[in-house]
Amino acid sequence: MTLAQNSPNGFLMALYLLVLLCLASNANAQQSVTSINKFKSGISVVEVNASFNISNAVSFLPALKDCKTYKIDIDNAGSLKVKTVPTIIVFDNGKEKKRYEANIMMRCEAKLNDIQNTVNDIQRSKFE
Repeated sequence: MTLAQNSPNGFLMALYLLVLLCLASNANAQQSVTSINKFKSGISVVEVNASFNISNAVSFLPALKDCKTYKIDIDNAGSLKVKTVPTIIVFDNGKEKKRYEANIMMRCEAKLNDIQNTVNDIQRSKFE
């Protein structure tokens, strides 16, 4: 028997720890946003996903260089016209430059290098 099964206080403590673990797992370099206004400055890479598809979330976006990364829930992405989740969209000063959409299994096939190359191409174009 566990502590949670032995007493109501143990159950509450276990529930509290579970909530803390969930919050900690979401605390990474990406920002969760509810407004697309954040993408208007510089290069931004945005992952749009849904809570029912969290197991297929893209984990490598914080490793991208020379850009800001964000997560946005599909419920807050109406103006982005997302058809599948997850979808990764690369913006430059608010203008969409590239979109990576999920396959039929609701997984994004784009890799870190694919997205980093897009960011690098945008950076290079500013010097041409």
